[in-house]
Amino acid sequence: MGMVKDGKTKTILLRLLFLSLIGFALAFILQQLPLEGDELLKVLQNFSPAYLWIALCIVLSQITLQISRLWVLCPQAAGLSWAQAARAYVSGQFVSTFVQGQAGHAVKIAMVRKGQDARGRKIATAESTAIILVDKIISFVLLILLTLVAAQHLSVQLPQIHGAETHKIAVGGLLLVILLTVVLVGGLGRLPDKAKTWLKEFKSGLPVVRHPGGVFWGLVMALGDWISESMLLQVLCFAQGFALSYPQLIISLFILNLGISVPLSFANLGTFEAALTFGLTQMGVPVLPAIAIATVFHLFQMLGIALWMLANMLKLTDWISSVLDKMGSSLQRQRTVGSGFLVKASGPQPLSGRDLGTGEGS
Repeated sequence: MGMVKDGKTKTILLRLLFLSLIGFALAFILQQLPLEGDELLKVLQNFSPAYLWIALCIVLSQITLQISRLWVLCPQAAGLSWAQAARAYVSGQFVSTFVQGQAGHAVKIAMVRKGQDARGRKIATAESTAIILVDKIISFVLLILLTLVAAQHLSVQLPQIHGAETHKIAVGGLLLVILLTVVLVGGLGRLPDKAKTWLKEFKSGLPVVRHPGGVFWGLVMALGDWISESMLLQVLCFAQGFALSYPQLIISLFILNLGISVPLSFANLGTFEAALTFGLTQMGVPVLPAIAIATVFHLFQMLGIALWMLANMLKLTDWISSVLDKMGSSLQRQRTVGSGFLVKASGPQPLSGRDLGTGEGS
């Protein structure tokens, strides 16, 4: 028990130290700015109501795509409705944003999990965990791919790597992967029985998300998600008089997600703004507008989740789910999955809207 308390104490101290460093860094940056009186206020006033309304519509659309990405990864046979996926995703993101980052994943897993009912079969905990993990992996892998593509067309000067340095980095990366693999494999043999059982169940849940259609539509939704987020950032940059290229936007978002990958503060306050400010300044945006853009960007991310949480409470997601069910029924005979084969209708009963992205045959 004492060891657990010591571990928690060390974690809290490390977070406080990190936040202090961020605070000192931001204070130093602000001291270096040639601010005169209400200059910061003038920068914030550049966000006109028109730009703010556009930004709000974009962030709400982005969250819709994130919900849909989770929905299409769930097995068709389970009959999970879009509204249920919305409640699971938004509740998890709400907890991650306003309570504690890692707890949000547990909330999603618990809410995706379901027993057998009239709509479909059971989703066990291990299967639910696999779905949430693959949802994160699809989003993260796609961001990396977009970043690699963007880096080839980046219009700002970054440090270049040449010749022997490239080979050294490749060899070093390979050795690191081998080392991590050895450590992981060796560690698995020493796992407690309960952890081994969970790992076995988790592996048994992974095949559920291997269907080509589900993964294909998950990638489509993830692509829309990142495009929406880059559009949101571009709108806020426009408001400040800066037009970033697509590669610059993607690189900035990659730096942001890298900076907040480990939750160190409530709602990532401070770390979010510092990471995005750093990314924007590397793309040529002056520090003061970059701070304003990063702050308003974060506020919209939090506002979007809060509004979707309100929509859940008002049962608006149930209405959206019913619309999708009707769309799925009307397109029943035309649906195709990502693997490229046509699936025939299976009787007079209508299919649900989530049937469009599963990859399971009728």
